[in-house]
Amino acid sequence: MTACNVWLQGTAGHILSDAAYYDSSGRIVQIASKVVIADHLGIAYMISGCGGHTRLHKHLLASGPTGQQEGILCLPGIAAAIKAENVAGGISGDDADLILVAVTWHQALDQPVAFGVSTGGRQDLGGAGQLIDLMGYTSPLAPLPHPLESGQLDPALHGVSVLEAQRKALQTIDGQSLGTVGGYGELTTVTREAITQSRLIEWNDTVGEFPNVAV
Repeated sequence: MTACNVWLQGTAGHILSDAAYYDSSGRIVQIASKVVIADHLGIAYMISGCGGHTRLHKHLLASGPTGQQEGILCLPGIAAAIKAENVAGGISGDDADLILVAVTWHQALDQPVAFGVSTGGRQDLGGAGQLIDLMGYTSPLAPLPHPLESGQLDPALHGVSVLEAQRKALQTIDGQSLGTVGGYGELTTVTREAITQSRLIEWNDTVGEFPNVAV
């Protein structure tokens, strides 16, 4: 699991994410962004689950989308390819699964749109391999201090509170209750004009250890 939030508002689409990658025991193996920005396509992509932004970037380059539509339609193939690499590398069961989401500005509709695909398992998103329209998405589920309705939530203002609530939503891994949100919190915003990113919060987490949710 990881913090993966997608919000669509009238003037922007947002991805709110954390930046920690984990091994099967729940220990952090890397702290890095989970978002890849394709400026030439006007699309922000995020990977949640077993993968990594460098592998996502590699597969995006290999698939070679030249336009916005191709940049969305390639998602199922990329998700399947990354999962196949996970399995070939000895990662089994639900640990091999992932979710990809993409947020872009739809020029014809003149509004932000979002899409997602999962490979199943714990990373379920409406059926394995199916590309779906996302009106919004939030994971992990947690008692949030602010309403999630797009018109009532300001991601830049409320994003830290949302991430902190998700950080405290512990998951059971090998019989232990562990945090699965860590590293730092990042907000990616897609508007008609540009894609921007900002780091909202940094946590006291260390590679090789579990997320330090007590801090």
